[in-house]
Amino acid sequence: MAQKYGSRRCTKVGFKTCRDCHLVLVCYRSAFPFALDLSLTTLGSTVAKYVKSPIGQYIKSWRPSWDTEDRVPTFIDNQILEGPFVLHDFGGTKTFWGRVPAIDLLQLKDNEGRAISQDLVLLLAGCGDLRSLIKTINALPEAYTGCLDVDLNDKEEMVVARNVILLLVALNFPPNEASVLMLHLWYSAFLPKDLLQSVQTKIVPLLQGLLTLEREEPTSISRRTFSFHGVTLTAFLPGSFWEKILSDFARCFSTPFSEAAALRQSVTMAAHRQDYVDRALFRLPPPWRLAHMRFREDGLLLPFGASRDEFNIPNPLFFQTTESWPMPDSADPLDGWKLAEILQSSYGATNDIHGQLYLHVLGFLREFCEKLPGLKLTISLLNMDAFDLPTNLGMFYGKERAYDRIDLASVAKTGPQLAEALDSFGPLLQSKTQNPRATVLTMFPDIALRMRTFADQKNWLSRKTVTVQQFLSLDSADLSHGCYKADYLNFLSAHDLFLNRNAIFNRFIQSARLAQIATSVGLEMKPKHTVIAKWPLRLPKSPTKHDFEMLHWSSHHGSERYIEWQRAR
Repeated sequence: MAQKYGSRRCTKVGFKTCRDCHLVLVCYRSAFPFALDLSLTTLGSTVAKYVKSPIGQYIKSWRPSWDTEDRVPTFIDNQILEGPFVLHDFGGTKTFWGRVPAIDLLQLKDNEGRAISQDLVLLLAGCGDLRSLIKTINALPEAYTGCLDVDLNDKEEMVVARNVILLLVALNFPPNEASVLMLHLWYSAFLPKDLLQSVQTKIVPLLQGLLTLEREEPTSISRRTFSFHGVTLTAFLPGSFWEKILSDFARCFSTPFSEAAALRQSVTMAAHRQDYVDRALFRLPPPWRLAHMRFREDGLLLPFGASRDEFNIPNPLFFQTTESWPMPDSADPLDGWKLAEILQSSYGATNDIHGQLYLHVLGFLREFCEKLPGLKLTISLLNMDAFDLPTNLGMFYGKERAYDRIDLASVAKTGPQLAEALDSFGPLLQSKTQNPRATVLTMFPDIALRMRTFADQKNWLSRKTVTVQQFLSLDSADLSHGCYKADYLNFLSAHDLFLNRNAIFNRFIQSARLAQIATSVGLEMKPKHTVIAKWPLRLPKSPTKHDFEMLHWSSHHGSERYIEWQRAR
């Protein structure tokens, strides 16, 4: 990976870690004779540039401005001072990267068995991005010889467009090349010209070929199929969908980089959001703050020291309009991954958190691309409201569909939504005679936090303060300076990680009558989960300092609660 130092661009492979910052790999030890010290005159290197820039303040002894100015931060709503407050997003509403880690939806070892050769059919009713699909395929045993049939649906056209392009790239380029292309198309706001031209050369003609087929009404859904190396990609989408993608790819070359960057930064670097950003950064290790701010500034998933010079073409999978940035300012690629898994990399620049994610995702995608040619795999893409699927699937396929797994994790997040979802999708689950391990999966991302009362919080605060102080110190001086000091708010945030979620969630189960709802549609909660743990991100009963840091430094809060459902008989 090329790194840039001042006006020079080094193309050598970095193999030593900068001893002072641990943010970059260098090709020789003397390349960075400096420490992260704002008072030190340094070479014109990448790290030095950022240490001396406005975002360089986020290292060492930095504190949020509301703290140093002794004022109430802007994220505090005076109307809700008597209870838990919510941090509101700013910007667009699209979630292209997910907010919880991906799932292996099959978990064959604990379900049908790793030696199975039977055909399997999966439905991801609100799939979002491709992480769970890829993780499921990567986990398939080499000996699996059955046919895997996966239906991917999302109601957001932009999400489906991204998934179509990424899958076509995976199927049309060699794995090493495809994984790099996919990573940047997926995560980087800007692309090198040669990367985008590769996609234009191989992928765009495939889409143009669809438009040369018999013309239909632009809004009429038609079936289009691509076949590569035994893998079939089927899309049930209107003609206007393909025209929109082609238009986006054509426009990206004519959109000035400066305009696109300013559009993005109007959200990610908005001045009025400074307190929100500072609060998120304050909990992190100081060098991580620098890495996070660099991503906010340039939107490129790259190692910290890598050259950005060639990334100057707006990514058409983000800039599908010239009027607004589609994602909220809080969106970060790290949100969709477990920190503990990312940091297991042997990458020497240990403080380069986005660089470690870059390597992790690259390996994840390469494994997927290498696995595809050996599979009997059909992936179907749909673009509609999830609750319209049950009445349309039979029409699309000409027969009723029955699934071994139905993922409703992003579809049913409240009691009423769950009742409708189980009623609609329960009949699509394989019967117990067909597959006794067939499972419907639902997830409540934050019910325990949203349903907690002030009494819950007060009671838990008094019981767990000593526990929290084992990991995050807070002395009486911090409290004497007011309840909005950064250390105190950080302490409260950490306190939530130890919340007694079971008691709160059990209240929700009773009040929402989940068991009765399931019984009425012939389903029941699985007494033992076999796809994913009920609380996969919660701290263990006796957490270590590492356990605490991996959750506290992430965007997750441990309240993500899954429920697995099965046929009652």
